[in-house]
Amino acid sequence: MQFEPGYADSLADTLGRSGAVPARGCCAAGQCYRAGANGALQGLADPGAHGHDQGRCAWPAWPGGVAACPGEPGKMGVMDIRPARMQDAPEIAVVHVRSWQAAYRGLLPQAYLDGLDPAQRTGRWEQAVSAADSHGGTVVADAGGRLSGFVSYGPARDDDADSRRAGEIYAIYLAPAAWDQGIGRQLMAAALGRLGEAGFNQALLWVLDSNARARRFYEAGGWIADGAAKRDDSFGVPMTEVRYRRSLP
Repeated sequence: MQFEPGYADSLADTLGRSGAVPARGCCAAGQCYRAGANGALQGLADPGAHGHDQGRCAWPAWPGGVAACPGEPGKMGVMDIRPARMQDAPEIAVVHVRSWQAAYRGLLPQAYLDGLDPAQRTGRWEQAVSAADSHGGTVVADAGGRLSGFVSYGPARDDDADSRRAGEIYAIYLAPAAWDQGIGRQLMAAALGRLGEAGFNQALLWVLDSNARARRFYEAGGWIADGAAKRDDSFGVPMTEVRYRRSLP
């Protein structure tokens, strides 16, 4: 499979120089590639031949926090996983709302979801981005200037957690068009890596008990429900959230 025209050029631009394109690697969606003799990127027809295991490639990903994605219809293009900037706040708010409206359909009251307005969340995200420090912040997935997702993290907030040792994933959301492309895994890995660098040795998160899709994602990433639960009535109907935790390297 040949990647779409211009893909290698845009990738080289992202990496800073054409010579930075590696000889092999793995994209955000698990599609492996190789660089041909003429420098063109080609997909590998037989992933199993070089170490693919359940969608994870054994070859290295792109350096510098940049992951390549094959440019197929519906794909997000070259993805830069980076800290959020103040000017990202309006787009983070849009991703937040659109993700809620898609992911929580049937789980939260439809009238509540229909009434969500990104403009009402922009100020909150401006505050969150400005408050980032070495112990917490927000990381975004940037596809050529278009945000496809974000993750927010910091010290654990639960009364029974030691905030000096436990971090927390406060929120992780993707635009619906970015689902099932491996971007969530990249965002989660970035946040967990930063929590580990900040000195935390475990991480927590909360999720609706009825959100089967999210729970499968967390469990596939090594998260384990620890038995804690809490009730939330703020959406107009009683909802139960359950807590997950995992150790950090």
